[in-house]
Amino acid sequence: MAELSAEVFESTLRGLRGDAVHNRKHPRAPMRVKLKLFPVERHGVGKPREVWTRDLSTGGIGLLSADVMRAGSTFIVRLPRQESGFLCLLCTVQNCVEQAKGCYAVGASFVEITHSSKQAAEDELHRISQAVLG
Repeated sequence: MAELSAEVFESTLRGLRGDAVHNRKHPRAPMRVKLKLFPVERHGVGKPREVWTRDLSTGGIGLLSADVMRAGSTFIVRLPRQESGFLCLLCTVQNCVEQAKGCYAVGASFVEITHSSKQAAEDELHRISQAVLG
């Protein structure tokens, strides 16, 4: 089985997606996965909610949410890794647009990226939220 290198993959996506036309800094790869989003609130990590991913790039993630999300708010998502554990992503909402009643398209950029084992994932959520809260 052959695999594209990261550079070839990015270059191909850029060509297919017309990133120069859309003024995108990072090419996006479509990705449809249900994830738990953990909002970072004043007193720590809030109640998790389920969202669907729309796409992923090296600089951010696109989501579909049943809840409106304020630009500038932060959240954590955990992407499962093929090896073991998770990729924990602290994200900042850049935009949120209602697509249909009760369905919002959210664009978010990555602020911090960490790797954690399954048993360390909860500790990582707490650590990131505490770092954000100061």
